[in-house]
Parts: sequence; C-alpha cells; structure tokens
Amino acid sequence: MRVPTSRRHRRTTQRAAVQRRLHDERTRISQDLHDHVGAQLSAVLSGIDLARLSACGSVFPDSTAATLDRIEAHARAAMAHLRETVWALHHKTVPLPAFRDRLRRYAHGQVALRTDAPTTHCRLDTTALGKALPPVLAPMQALHLYRIAQEAILNALKHAGASRLDVGLIVTPNALKLVVRDDGCFAAEAPMQPIPSGYGLDGMRRRAERLGGGFSLTTEGGTTVRVTLPTNPVSASLSEKTAS
Repeated sequence: MRVPTSRRHRRTTQRAAVQRRLHDERTRISQDLHDHVGAQLSAVLSGIDLARLSACGSVFPDSTAATLDRIEAHARAAMAHLRETVWALHHKTVPLPAFRDRLRRYAHGQVALRTDAPTTHCRLDTTALGKALPPVLAPMQALHLYRIAQEAILNALKHAGASRLDVGLIVTPNALKLVVRDDGCFAAEAPMQPIPSGYGLDGMRRRAERLGGGFSLTTEGGTTVRVTLPTNPVSASLSEKTAS
C-alpha cells in the first residue's frame, strides 16, 4: 500500500528534526568539553610551567621533578584525547579519506618519537566499490574506530618489536574493515586464557561490539588486529545508536 504524500513528508520532517537535535547536542557537548575540560587541563599545564619557573635557580628533588613530568605527560595525553573527541563530535559525518589522513598523522607522529620505529603505511582501499563513493562514518563510529586503531598502533610500537606497521581501511559493498598489522612478536598478559587479554584488547573488543561489529586478533607471523563493521549504510542511524 502506498504511503500518502503527506505522511511521507511528516516522516521526512521528523527525521530531519531528530538529526538537527542530534547535531545540536553534539555541538553543545563538544563546545562544553572544549570550554571547560580543555580550560582545566590548560590550567594544569600552566601550573606545572609556573612551578618550574618559580624554582628557577634552585634544583627540584628528583622525586618532585619526576612527579611533575608524570603529571604533565598525563595532562598532555588527556588534552590530545579531548581534541580527538571534540573533532569527532563536531562533524555530522566523517569522510573516510579524512579519517584515514588523521589516522596517518597519528601513526607517523608516534613513529617519529622512536628511533627504532617500524616502517609505517596507512592506506584506504576502495577498489571493491568501483566508482561508487565510499561510506562515511558517523561521529561516534569515527571516535571508537580511531581509539581502536590508536591502541593497536601503540601496542605495535611499544611491545611488538616490529620492523613494519601497516594500517589499512578496506571498504567493500557490505563492510568496512580496519586492519592494523605488524611483523613483531605478541605475548598476551594472560596466556592461559582462551581469549588473549591485556594491552587494551578488552577495550578494543568492547568498542567494536558497541558499533555492532566484529573484533579479531591473530598472532601468526606478527600481530593483526581486525575490526569489521557492517556498512548498510554507515549513516545517522548508527550515530543515534552509538550516541545513546
């Protein structure tokens, strides 16, 4: 039975109103995080700088200097996470090329901090789609997927002793796959468990599940973290689901 034009129009109008409210709420949250949490973290970092300046000409005890260094490192890490969250929430959708580019900057930035870091490649493979445009990510999808990739990249750099790191986004007609692969050695913190744990794996698995996707880890010939998300389509409906 055909839906009357007036009813279709009402439904379209209602969906548009819901999307506007979601967008306004994301904007409000991101602004609140920027204005309040960001200001608090900036105050912490400024306080550390002032403490060091006030001690100019004197010498901090080693324990005090180490404590200040730790506080500063935690504050800067929290600031970076805050910026990433605001970035994701600020967008109605995140195009995959933009997501790939941000992930590439993160990976290369981490690699630059290590003298023995692996050769790193970040790619977006959309060949299976032909000329069709790749799907976009909803804000919370982008954030969860980014956090999973961050954890996997850090594990490869810190624990695997890898000489090569490959970060891939692979798009097919029905799925989006994030693959983080290295050629290093993996050792689970709880090796007797049937499912490997430690190194943030539980958190990565939970994030993938929140997105309605699958998570897998293989450790043959290196370590491969793989997340598979359905793309039918990656759209505002998942944005509503993951934001709830």
